[in-house]
Amino acid sequence: MTNDDSRRPILVALPQAWDDDIQNKLLPELEQNGFDPIYTPSPDEAAAIIKSQPFEAVILYSDWALSNLDETSVGLIKLLKGKTPTITVISPKTFRKLHNRFFDELYFPPMHEYVTTPFGVEELMLRLKKTLGD
Repeated sequence: MTNDDSRRPILVALPQAWDDDIQNKLLPELEQNGFDPIYTPSPDEAAAIIKSQPFEAVILYSDWALSNLDETSVGLIKLLKGKTPTITVISPKTFRKLHNRFFDELYFPPMHEYVTTPFGVEELMLRLKKTLGD
C-alpha cells in the first residue's frame, strides 16, 4: 500500500478466510484504480479504524455490519450509514438470517451498494464506482 496523498483511502473489512483473493485480486485492483486500500480481517479493528479516520469508501462484510446477527456482530453499518459510501458483501449467513430483509438493514442508496457471495472483483468494482459516482 502507498501513502500517496493523491490516492483515495478505502477500508476493506473482510474475513481472513478470503485472504488469498483479497491480497491477490481485490487489493491490487483497488490500487490500479487509484485507491489506497487498508485491509483488516477483524471487525473490532475495522470499528477502531472507521472511528479514527475518514475513508473514500468501505467494503464491508455483512456479518460485521449488523449488530443483531449474533454475539460476534459489532454493527459497523451504524458507523457508516449516511456518512461513508459502503459496499456490503452479503454472506450466506446474513442471507439465511435476514432473507430479503437485508435490503432494509444494509442497503441505503445512493451511498450504499451490495454484492452477494460469491462475487467477482469486476462486479465489486462496478458497484464501487456507481456508489462513488465515478
